[in-house]
Amino acid sequence: AAGLATLAAIIVGVLPALKATGAGVQSGMKTFSMGGGAGMQLGRLWTLLIVGQVAFTVALLPPALYYASEAVAHAVAEPPPESLEFVTADLSIDSSIAATPAEREARFPAPHGELLPRLREEPGISAVTFSMATPGQEGAMFVEIDGAAAPAERGDYSLAEGSAMGYLARLNRVDTGFFDTFDVPLLAGRAFGTADTAPSASTIIVSRSFADQFFSGQNALGKRVRYVGRGGDTDEGQVELGRWYDIVGVVRDYRVVKLEDGTPRGKIYHAMGPGAVRPSLVAIRTPGGVPATLGERLRIMAGPGAPR
Repeated sequence: AAGLATLAAIIVGVLPALKATGAGVQSGMKTFSMGGGAGMQLGRLWTLLIVGQVAFTVALLPPALYYASEAVAHAVAEPPPESLEFVTADLSIDSSIAATPAEREARFPAPHGELLPRLREEPGISAVTFSMATPGQEGAMFVEIDGAAAPAERGDYSLAEGSAMGYLARLNRVDTGFFDTFDVPLLAGRAFGTADTAPSASTIIVSRSFADQFFSGQNALGKRVRYVGRGGDTDEGQVELGRWYDIVGVVRDYRVVKLEDGTPRGKIYHAMGPGAVRPSLVAIRTPGGVPATLGERLRIMAGPGAPR
């Protein structure tokens, strides 16, 4: 980018300047002073380049300012805990150990579950949790709310699977200790327990913005939600379409994506056990700061055949 910017500056800035201040500049100024008009001509090519550059810059400013303001708003919407206290990494099985996707899928849960207790026993680590997606970067799903009318329009997201009309929400599958690790308080209902990680479990926790959007300040506990379509940025197999899920808890908004009117996008959380999703994100909290040796310790604890 720096090289292209420099080259562009030379083409539309330096070269025309050299041409304008060349050997003929004095005669051109004399001609101009004698009333003979401007004797300094840049030519059509240089004129087009300069006009095009100015026009492109002016046209680029509004979207650049918009996306910059969106980035700033996203960054300050829900300040995360002190970043120096966290280490995050994606866990998956090395392809050199398990060649096929099916083999990697089968070999992932056991070492993933064994790694977590070892991490929790490490000095200086206060909490370890995992999730399907990085907070703030969850995939999109179209949902139907039991008792609520379907939306008039689907929205601007592509639909990868499903056909029913639905509202757009963000989805994440998390460890039972996810909210405690990130200091996300429970506002109503109960937290996830071990029973909620079973494949047969139909319990979900929603964010406050989700509850406000669909239940207008009323009690969201006990209400039902089902997925009717999969957003284009959501992988298959994360949740079951058409199945009803019961809301058992409401938590504070955390690392939200905002809508055009500035309101946070609602989120839905499912509980999962170790190794239920591959790859998964592991988050390690170290209140005293991240030890310099932690990265090497992680590699040693992972070892051959374990998540990398």
